[in-house]
Amino acid sequence: MKLNCFLIVSNGGSVRTTKYVPALAQSEIAIKLDINLSDKFFERFIPHAKLNVPDDFVLTPEIKVELVMPKDSEYADVRVKGAAK
Repeated sequence: MKLNCFLIVSNGGSVRTTKYVPALAQSEIAIKLDINLSDKFFERFIPHAKLNVPDDFVLTPEIKVELVMPKDSEYADVRVKGAAK
């Protein structure tokens, strides 16, 4: 990657950069920089993993659902019974 920019340094020691020709204060100087960076600087290590889940890990729950109607009520209660197998 090739870049062109300007490094601006003030007499107080502060430093900044800009891509375009800068407007300078009296106490600043500009240095034009031509930067050539290898693409290797931008490569990132990305881990790679594989996960295999065999069929015997699939859970098949057996569930029993009952509707229980109390004697003096208009609404039924639901009872769920079961366990993963």
